[in-house]
Amino acid sequence: MLLGTKENPVSVRVATIEHADRVHSICREHEIEVVVAIEHDQPENYDDLQRVAVERLQRVITRQAMKHVNVARSQLAASS
Repeated sequence: MLLGTKENPVSVRVATIEHADRVHSICREHEIEVVVAIEHDQPENYDDLQRVAVERLQRVITRQAMKHVNVARSQLAASS
């Protein structure tokens, strides 16, 4: 199940309401479903959010790389 969806939201722990608001804003902007816990006495934990960010970045990079590969293939085919 894909992390950051309604079925499997990202879980984040923050220390302040301000951090919670910032996380909600970022996730809303990037269409990431999130559950934020505010726990003043615990260390903040953004591991799930970082994991989703890396996964999405990898997908973008892969798509861009495949576009370049397809362009190169087209150019090679045209020059043959």
